[in-house]
Amino acid sequence: MADPKPRSHPLFRFVVPALVTLIILGVASPFLVNAYKNKQLSLNEKAVFELFKAYSHAQADYFSKNQAYAQDLGELNPAWAKANLDAQNPGEISGYRLRILTAQGSQNGPGSSKSFRDASGRLTGGFGLLGVPVKYGFTGRHTFLSSSTEIYACDLGVKGHLFTSTLQYFMIPQDAVRLE
Repeated sequence: MADPKPRSHPLFRFVVPALVTLIILGVASPFLVNAYKNKQLSLNEKAVFELFKAYSHAQADYFSKNQAYAQDLGELNPAWAKANLDAQNPGEISGYRLRILTAQGSQNGPGSSKSFRDASGRLTGGFGLLGVPVKYGFTGRHTFLSSSTEIYACDLGVKGHLFTSTLQYFMIPQDAVRLE
């Protein structure tokens, strides 16, 4: 007597579920990668914000002992020195590079900035810090700027490095948001 139910090929029972799984993973993986990347960006930016707060406190402590602010990141924390944007081969901290800013700028044009340095070259009139993502969109989106008491963040876009590569003074970009 013939079997009333036709049997499918045994390979068919494994191939179809495997193909369906691969299709689902192929569709979902870009979303998973994007979610991971956004989470990493968020973690990097939070870490850099905390670093900026620690930098402000470290500068205040340094000033209380030396009557001047530190002009080198390594004087405050040796780990920060490796991320110096002006170093020949700069490293990074949480996907960012840093630069101490030595003047207060103004959007009123050249000649309207105020140096933080005194006549002897010591940093006594204040301090600033710049934090730039090493690779925009991958290690961070926001550029961070701080003066003695304020921290700002702004998205300068893919070409932000053109703006920050020569920036030596603290200024607040038009679209910056004050974080603290």
